Amino acid sequence: MFRFALILAVVAVSVQGKTRIHRLPEKLARLPQFRGTVDEKIVGGDEVEPNSIPFQVSLQQKMFGNFHFCGGSVIDATHVLTAAHCCQGLDVSDTQVVAGEHDLSQTSGDEQEVDVASYEQHPDYLSSEFSSDVCLLTLASSLELNGLVAGADLPSQGQEFTGDAVVSGWGTLSSGGGSPDTLMSVTVPIVSNDECGDAYILETVDETMICAGEEGKDSCQGDSGGPLTCGGTHCGVVSWGYGCAMAGYPGVYARTSAFADWVAENTA
Repeated sequence: MFRFALILAVVAVSVQGKTRIHRLPEKLARLPQFRGTVDEKIVGGDEVEPNSIPFQVSLQQKMFGNFHFCGGSVIDATHVLTAAHCCQGLDVSDTQVVAGEHDLSQTSGDEQEVDVASYEQHPDYLSSEFSSDVCLLTLASSLELNGLVAGADLPSQGQEFTGDAVVSGWGTLSSGGGSPDTLMSVTVPIVSNDECGDAYILETVDETMICAGEEGKDSCQGDSGGPLTCGGTHCGVVSWGYGCAMAGYPGVYARTSAFADWVAENTA
């Protein structure tokens, strides 16, 4: 059984006609500092009510005119959880978090723009296998937590989830397609790790991951690092998949409950 890793976000190795990628925008995926694995999206969803997901944030590169490249989730006033691959080669001096955002093309007055002071990728993160794909951002100043910006409801360590989940982001509406300006979400069924592993037979679907999605409904390019919620609880971080919303290939997420203790220890 062969294992393939991406060398560049958009220079991927084909596996039986499929490509395993993380979910970063193509504009950034081409850059040398984002070497590693990349891919992202919301497919088959709808625009959300503004500020109805108060923990959702946009990670932006200031050098590209505040270009959205990943999602993330507010943990508390000074910490944001995102994907480790979103932090790969990250220049914190050129990165900001925008909370209270809904329409990337307009300013509502509800947005809070905060610079990033530092970040910590999970020590077990393996870019070649997408394992432990989580990263904590420490903000340079505190967010104002209010009705529009709030911390996510985190699971307990090892908590299990079944049924449906909701994934949200500003990612593309189809694999390689255009991105919306407004925050989108879609309800997706959770897929067991056994079934997910059978689908991704040449990849590793391990205990640090949770799978969700079906044909026509998935996260996509630009959604990386954003939240998957299960009954209101943060249960996943957008990580990788074969394309977006392809039949038989659910999206794969970092399982939040596998890192609950790590998050608590590093935000105390």
